[in-house]
Amino acid sequence: MKRAKSVQHALPLLLCFGLAACAQFPEVDASTPAAAQAADYPDLLPIDALLDTDDDLDAEATQAELASRAEALRQRAAALRTAQPG
Repeated sequence: MKRAKSVQHALPLLLCFGLAACAQFPEVDASTPAAAQAADYPDLLPIDALLDTDDDLDAEATQAELASRAEALRQRAAALRTAQPG
């Protein structure tokens, strides 16, 4: 009996979520560029073709590049924090 009550309480909530999922969001649709809406769908590739690449990544070089980019972003953030608005 306790389980039936919990289902009765959950049903209106699930109904509200279901109705909200069917809502239209024109702001989201309007933010998509017309060229993107008119573009063809990309080709779907098998996962094996995506994973089987001949690119040998150099872990040290990749790590160094990421560290360099992270430091540049930290410096940019610090500059933005100290900048005076308008």
